[in-house]
Amino acid sequence: MLTISMISCATNWDRWDECYDTGNFTANSTYATNRNLLLSSLATNITVLNSGFYNTTIGQEPDKVYGLALCRGDGSSEDCSSCVNSTSQDIMSTCHSQKEALMWDGDPPCLVHYADRSLFGKMEMSVPINPYYRGNNLTMNLTEFDKIWQPLMERTMREASRGSSRLKFATQEANLTSIQKIHTLMQCRPDLSQNDCYVCLTRCLDEYKKSYHGRQGGGVESPNCMLRWDLSLFYKDIVLPPLPSPPPAPTTMAEDKGGIAAGTVVIIVVSIIIFMLLVSICCFFLGMLKQKQIRNNQGRKYLATVSSTSSVDIGLFCSASCTICAPALAPRAMVTIGASRLLFFLFCAPVHVVTFTISQPDFFYHHCLSENGNYTTNNTYQANLNSLLSSISSNSEINYGFYNFSVGQGSDKVNVIALCREDINLDVCHS
Repeated sequence: MLTISMISCATNWDRWDECYDTGNFTANSTYATNRNLLLSSLATNITVLNSGFYNTTIGQEPDKVYGLALCRGDGSSEDCSSCVNSTSQDIMSTCHSQKEALMWDGDPPCLVHYADRSLFGKMEMSVPINPYYRGNNLTMNLTEFDKIWQPLMERTMREASRGSSRLKFATQEANLTSIQKIHTLMQCRPDLSQNDCYVCLTRCLDEYKKSYHGRQGGGVESPNCMLRWDLSLFYKDIVLPPLPSPPPAPTTMAEDKGGIAAGTVVIIVVSIIIFMLLVSICCFFLGMLKQKQIRNNQGRKYLATVSSTSSVDIGLFCSASCTICAPALAPRAMVTIGASRLLFFLFCAPVHVVTFTISQPDFFYHHCLSENGNYTTNNTYQANLNSLLSSISSNSEINYGFYNFSVGQGSDKVNVIALCREDINLDVCHS
């Protein structure tokens, strides 16, 4: 029979800091300024919208500072921001001149890590990790305990590592006795791959077992992941957003025994008319282009002039996957003003695409709101602005082409957003 003594386990996390010996900076240097700007801005930029993980940079080489923050997955947005703020302040005073440092602190805990090298997506294997324990020694047979504890830990590792690129977090529990449960929590930085996450958690678990196996609770902190388990519940339930409503079932039009329904005939006729209209438009523009090229051999210049003021995307999609059902028609026509390519396309199943593209000059648009105020040369606002703008391209790695950031405090605080078009890849977006 299994017996275990009940204790009141503390729920606070174990603080851990690591001041790297890879280099130092001097007070009042550019690196020191960039580090302070970066750390002071983490708390205002990490939110539940980015799943409690934020990665950023400030400055230019060789004074460029890379930083990231990670909050535990069950914490609120307020808990996360508060923890990152206090941990950022503590790491500045604890590792006051080191070019790289990290710290786990808070309850629920968070990680703050800065360096003079890129941290995003990097697996840290050479860095020491921090195992710790909670409570007294177990008073039950350890072999019997491990039959429940070990499979539970392995299940939690698998679930956490299978998380998304926005959140790799899992909690699990198992019955130890009829009145006692084991609770586990594991989390990886979401920029890690599934395999790296699993490797990191495995390393942490092995380190814990070597150091404190047989205790009534404990955990491990590392630069890339963390785990904790306890006999008392120490985490909160995660409230996930509701799933979107399922799309309405497609409407099926009945077919008369004597022929096609009247509604079906109307849809088919309208589809044919629209299709022919689009083909006519394509032929018209291509004919104009050809005539222009014959007359003066400047068709390329003509098209560039036309599409510099407007570009046209026209599409027709017909779904005919079910031959006994009425075809579903979804026409799409869009006219945009600005730099784009002149593009015509027709799309039906099977696919038939007619396209014509031509390279376009880059268009530049700006609007300076001078009525909102100006700044003077070499003041704090300009320094913050330069640091922020120089780091935009390297800060959209995980934000899917949209970037929102701020630097500075009070009247010298600078806020910026950047947005790339959805259909371009991140490399083009960054450039």
